[in-house]
Amino acid sequence: YETIFSVTRSYLEKKQNADGFIDLPNCWFKDLREVQGLPMEEIILLMPQFLAAGIGTTEGVIDWNILNLVNNVEKQDILYEELKSELDGSPFRKSANLPYLKACIRESHRLTPPGNAMTMRTQHQDFVTESGFEIPAGTVMWMAPYQVNRDPRYVQNSDKYEPERFLSAAVNVRKKDTTCPYSKQLDHGISKHPFSMGARGCLGRRAAELEIQALMVQLFSRYRVTANPPNQSFKRKQMTLSIPDPMPKVKLTKR
Repeated sequence: YETIFSVTRSYLEKKQNADGFIDLPNCWFKDLREVQGLPMEEIILLMPQFLAAGIGTTEGVIDWNILNLVNNVEKQDILYEELKSELDGSPFRKSANLPYLKACIRESHRLTPPGNAMTMRTQHQDFVTESGFEIPAGTVMWMAPYQVNRDPRYVQNSDKYEPERFLSAAVNVRKKDTTCPYSKQLDHGISKHPFSMGARGCLGRRAAELEIQALMVQLFSRYRVTANPPNQSFKRKQMTLSIPDPMPKVKLTKR
């Protein structure tokens, strides 16, 4: 943390003009200082939380993304073709049109979410669900993304890794689906954004999303990643976040 404090302080002091404003284009630092009025010392103190939320927690998410594509090499090949067509060997850029990459990341979040439970709240009054299940006041409730995202009422082929379900064509089909009232919930804002949304959304969302996308572009545009040896066994281990245990060994074959 001391290193983070030192680097942040040095960087921001160089960018601070004589009036105390940060001489940067619109960014998170500039908003905190000039719009929300936070003192510079508080901004510096926020940095370890920002980096921990946006970078430190992404290791398990990246592991699951890699593992899902290793176990579904035909999807990995589709991703490679998109990266080759859009970037042609150049580094990742935010402006790149990469719908299949984003669908792969979203499908990995659905199939192997980093947490089994989240968003705790206490029910303050008696409540009856649409199915008739009674929840008395005082009940502590949790959101269970692992169970919900594998529920066949919400997701077809729920145990399969199918990034195509999050491409625009499939989303449009679900919007018009009148046979299953639950299918649209897959595209609800809370389901669509694994980092949550609004004022209580994840502090490190932007950093995490860019880190995951950049790493996957660099890896899968250069290599075909396969299990070595094939058919390795592992289990889902829940620590602070869930991780594959042990992480299967892989082989990188240059494209």
